[in-house]
Amino acid sequence: MLWACGDDDTGSDDTSSNSTSNSTSNSTSSNSTSSNTTGGTMVGGVEMCTAFTSCGGDPTGTWSVDAFCTDLGLESNDEVIPGCDGDLLEPGGFDVEGTVVFNGDNTYETTITSSLTIHLTVPVSCLMGGACSDLETSLNEEADVWSCAESGDKCECDNAQMETSVEPGSWATDGDMITLTPDDTESEPSTGVFCVNGGSMSFFEDGADGPLQIEFSKQ
Repeated sequence: MLWACGDDDTGSDDTSSNSTSNSTSNSTSSNSTSSNTTGGTMVGGVEMCTAFTSCGGDPTGTWSVDAFCTDLGLESNDEVIPGCDGDLLEPGGFDVEGTVVFNGDNTYETTITSSLTIHLTVPVSCLMGGACSDLETSLNEEADVWSCAESGDKCECDNAQMETSVEPGSWATDGDMITLTPDDTESEPSTGVFCVNGGSMSFFEDGADGPLQIEFSKQ
């Protein structure tokens, strides 16, 4: 599935407590037919997503992404340039938006746009007489995605990436489980638990790249 990928992460004790409370509330208010529950709050997406109890339901219709939760595995790094004191590479924002359409003939299509920003700070003194424009040229040797500007005695560089993907395929449910099989035979099917509750739908997959949770609203 082309929604996202990420590594495993866990929240703090406070958020875990809130997730447990929300999960209990959701389980009571929905007509749940399963005891499968997502494993607590994850950090790293657009918003915090709370745990939910899977209940299945009818996913047919057009759904918009409201919240996206996973851990991208991006961490700050202050050792980008060997021997340079003061350089720092840090993740910026990550956003996901788009729609998924589940048709009555058990076909689907996702249209997802994801954007990611990364920020790099390098002291001019580490450039060995070079300028920030030279650093930008060096960073863009493989891909033209960096822009750098001088700010005082430092170079401030930003990497902004955006990608839109469209994926058609077929879907099938089995109780509270849903499997999406892309038409592209080189892409692997994905299976997760879900819950349709009125105009909202929650999806959770504990895949090879780590946990992924998406909250949708019906159009």
